[in-house]
Formats: sequence, C-alpha cells, structure tokens
Amino acid sequence: MKLPDFYQFAPLNDLKEKMGIKKNHYGDFSMTVNLSNQLTEAELKQLNSVEGIEISTDAIEILDDGTLAYKENRVLLYIRDVPSYSGREYIPRFHLANCKTLHEMQSTGRFNRYVVSTHTDGQFKINMIIGNTLFPEIRPLNVCKNCLSKLNFNGYESLKPGKQRSQFVADFKIADFFAKYPQSLHTQTPKHNSDNAPLNVYPNNFAGISRQVKERANWRCEQCGKDYSKEKMRLHTHHISSEKYDNRPSNLKVLCRSCHAQQPYHEHMKE
Repeated sequence: MKLPDFYQFAPLNDLKEKMGIKKNHYGDFSMTVNLSNQLTEAELKQLNSVEGIEISTDAIEILDDGTLAYKENRVLLYIRDVPSYSGREYIPRFHLANCKTLHEMQSTGRFNRYVVSTHTDGQFKINMIIGNTLFPEIRPLNVCKNCLSKLNFNGYESLKPGKQRSQFVADFKIADFFAKYPQSLHTQTPKHNSDNAPLNVYPNNFAGISRQVKERANWRCEQCGKDYSKEKMRLHTHHISSEKYDNRPSNLKVLCRSCHAQQPYHEHMKE
C-alpha cells in the first residue's frame, strides 16, 4: 500500500492552516515512545500466577477510586514472607485498596514487603519463615476487611460486624472485584493488531453494494435530502468509520458530493 505524499496531503495541510501553522513548516522534533510503564509478556504471566511480582513501593499507583495499580493494571497486594513465632503463624490478607492497614504498614516501614498479583482463584504463594529457613507454600488468603470498607464493596459497610461481614469475606471472589474494577486501565482495546488488521480498501463487489444502498435511499442524499435520481453519478456511498472494508448497512451513508466533502477528513474533496 502506497503512502500519500504528506507534504502535499490536503487534509493535513488544511488542519495545519486551522491551527495557524504555515503550510511549508514541518518543524524539527523527535518523538519518544515510553514503554517502561507497560507489562512485558513475562511480567503479565507472572502477575496472573500464584507467584505474583515483588516490587518497590514507588511502583504502586493509588487510583482515584482508591484501588491499586501497577503498570497500567489494577492489582492485589499481599505479604509473601510470613514469620512463625513459637509455632504460631500470622496469615496475611490480600488488599484491594489503599486502606488504613496499608497506611499503618507504610508508616512502620514495612510496606516494601508486599507483592502484587492479579491471580483470581484466591491461592497465593507465601514463604513461611521458621528461624532462618524459608518454607514456600501455596495457600488461600482472605480479603482485607479494611479494603472492603474503604471501597464499600457491594455494600459491605451496610452489613453488621461479626457473622455477616465474616460470611461476606468467606464468599468473596476476586473475579467479582475485577469485574467491577477492570484489571486493565485501558478503556478501549483496538480491534486489530499488525498481524490481523484487514487492508483498508474497497472490496471487489463495492460497486454493487454502493448501488444497493443508493436504491434503498431512493437516490436521495441522506444529509441534505436532495433527489439525485437524474444525476446518479453525483451521489456517493460514504463509510462512516472510514473503514472501507466494513460495508455493513450501519456503516454506509448515501451522500451527495457536497455533503460528502463536509465529513471529517474529507476536506480534499472540496478541491
């Protein structure tokens, strides 16, 4: 597919003119794409496993809704290394939000002991520490009650302390949390990538498709309403999404040449 000559590309030059930029000015600039805040494939795999990822405290982002994020993904936090004192174990809870427990841990300098995860089955890898020896285990952990209060998750604050709240914790599903607070912070994912994106060209049968939609419109412009049944060559079939391969009726609009030229990125037709 041949790229246009952008020095002579009318839509670009028209836009520059509207912005007050001279037609022959293209500037001296460089563009750097920062990928440091994107998860690698290996990190994503580890994040979704029982292993999780051990991170520094400054890598955690507190979102406006109080939830926690790491590299554009909402995450859970938990303590991996669990000491055993005289045979008594303290089993940690995992965190959903910037609750008062995390505040306390940060104020006592223990916040850097946390690991981030997006694993949804409630199983986490922890290291039981007996003396100076680590004993890795996979264990189920419960959600932090302070986090549920912070978010008032599914009306948690309206429940009575005691049995009701304990039952809520027992029934809690991480998948329900990510359903309400999506893991990815990207609001829209592209439909295609470089491997599967179709070529943006008209199909071989477009002439027939175009005639059918014009006939359904009774050869009238669907914007100004003018009848072009005696000037059929002046009536166009416009792709609303600019995707020429998408010829669904909902993406096609019958327009006269004048109305067609008024559509976004069609300024070149005015010439």
